[in-house]
Amino acid sequence: MSTREWRYGFYFGDRWQHRNLTLDLGLRYEYFPLVTRAEGRGVEVLDVNSMEVLLGGVAGIPRNVGLKTSKTDFAPRLGVAWRINPRTVARTGYGLTYNPLPFARPLRGFYPLTIANTYVSLNSWQPYGTLQSGIPEFTGPAPGQGRVPLPSATTMRTPDADNVRRGYIQSWNVALERRLPFDMSVNAAYVGTKTTRGFADLELNVSPAGGGEQGRAFFRQFGRTASTLLWSGITKAQYHSLQMQLTRPFKKGLLLRGGYTFGKTMNMADQDGWVGVLYNSPDVFDRNYAPAGFDRRHSFTLAYAYQLPFGGPERDTTFLNALAKGWQINGTFAAYTGTPFTVTASNVSLDQRGNQQTADLVGELRRISNGVDEPFYDTSAFANVTEQRYGNTGRNQFYGPGYWNYNMSLFRTFPLQGRQRLQFKVEGFSIANNPQFSNPNPSVTSGSFMRITGTRASARNVRVGLRFEF
Repeated sequence: MSTREWRYGFYFGDRWQHRNLTLDLGLRYEYFPLVTRAEGRGVEVLDVNSMEVLLGGVAGIPRNVGLKTSKTDFAPRLGVAWRINPRTVARTGYGLTYNPLPFARPLRGFYPLTIANTYVSLNSWQPYGTLQSGIPEFTGPAPGQGRVPLPSATTMRTPDADNVRRGYIQSWNVALERRLPFDMSVNAAYVGTKTTRGFADLELNVSPAGGGEQGRAFFRQFGRTASTLLWSGITKAQYHSLQMQLTRPFKKGLLLRGGYTFGKTMNMADQDGWVGVLYNSPDVFDRNYAPAGFDRRHSFTLAYAYQLPFGGPERDTTFLNALAKGWQINGTFAAYTGTPFTVTASNVSLDQRGNQQTADLVGELRRISNGVDEPFYDTSAFANVTEQRYGNTGRNQFYGPGYWNYNMSLFRTFPLQGRQRLQFKVEGFSIANNPQFSNPNPSVTSGSFMRITGTRASARNVRVGLRFEF
C-alpha cells in the first residue's frame, strides 16, 4: 500500500506602494503528478461494467489507468491596503488555492491491496472454527494479473476517471481598522470562502425507495451488496462572516483582545478526502448541501493579561516586597452558540440503501430545556416516517445547546543567577465548572430521543507547576 507522490509549486509576488496605497500581487502555479505505487506501477481503478479492478502498469493496463491531472492550475493572489488617514486603514484581499490533499491517503488500502474476508458462524453463540484448525484459506489475485475480478462481498473505492482534477478554495475579505483612544483599536471585516469540487465518496451501489438489498444498482448483474464507492470531486462549501476585533496592546501592565464572529457555514460534507455524503442517489443528492456540522452562528472570545500592581519600587529589598511584586494573571473567556444535528428516522418503510432517512416535523419546534432531565426540544413536534418517502426535515436542520467557558492562570517568574529563571504557575480550566452539553440524541425511534447524555468537556481542572529555565 506504499505510495510515491510528487508536488511542484512556483510562486511570483510583487509589492507596489504609492503614498497611502499598497498593492500585493501574486501568482502561484502548482502541478500535482498522479500518485504511483512504490513498486513503480500505477493505482487501481474499478471497471463498473465488468466489476474488474484494473491495476495500473500491469499486464498491458496503462499506468495512469485513464486518470489525468491538470497542468494548468494557476492561482492568483491580490491584496490592497489603503491608509485613509493616520488612524484609519482599509484592507481587502482575494486568493485562490488548489486543494493540496495527498491522493495517497484516500487511494490506499482497498482491493486487491488489502484482502479482507469475513467468516460467519451459525449463530452468535458458536465460533466459526477453532485456533487449532487455523485461519481459513483465502485466495488473492495471481502475480502479474492486470484485471482482477472483484468479489461480490468486498468493499471497494475507485477514483473517478472523469473527475479527479483538484478542486480549489477561493478566499476574500474586506476590513476596516480604526485606532481609538486609550491605545485601543477596532477591526471590522467581512470574510468569505468558497470551496469547489471537494473530494468525497459517492456510493454507487444504491437502491431506490422500496428497493431494499436486491434493488441495489449492482445486485441483479453482479450480486453485489457491498459498498462500491466512487471517489470524486463532488462537494461544495461556502462560508460568510462578520468579524469584529477589539485590541489593546500590552501597555501599563494590561493587554486585552476580544473578538466576535457572526457567521454561517454551508457544505455537503464536514471533511475532505476520506469522507462520504449522506445522500447518494441523484434524485436526493442536493439534500447534502446544508449547514456544516461545525457551523456556529455566534462566537465571542475575550483574552487578557494583567500585571498585578503589587509591590514597591526596585530599591525596596524587603522580603514582603520581593514576594508581592511581579505576579501576572491571564484569562480567556469564550461563549458559543450550538452546532447543528440531523433528526434521523427509521428506514423500514422507505426501504432504500445509500441515503439518510430523516424524521417528519409535524408540530411547532419548541425548546424545553438546556439538557437536564428533560428533552432539549419538544419531542411531540417530530414523528417517524411510516410511508415510502423521505422525511420533511433535512441534514443539520436543528441546533443544539451553546456553552461558555472561562480559563485563568496566575504565574510569576523569579530571576536567578545569570540566565537562569524559575517560574511558578497555577492554571485553572473551566473555572466556573458549568456544564458544556453535547447535542441531544437525534434518533426519533430511540427511547432517549432528544435527551442529552454527554458533555463536550471535562469538569473544572486546576494544576500547579514549577518550571526551571537555564
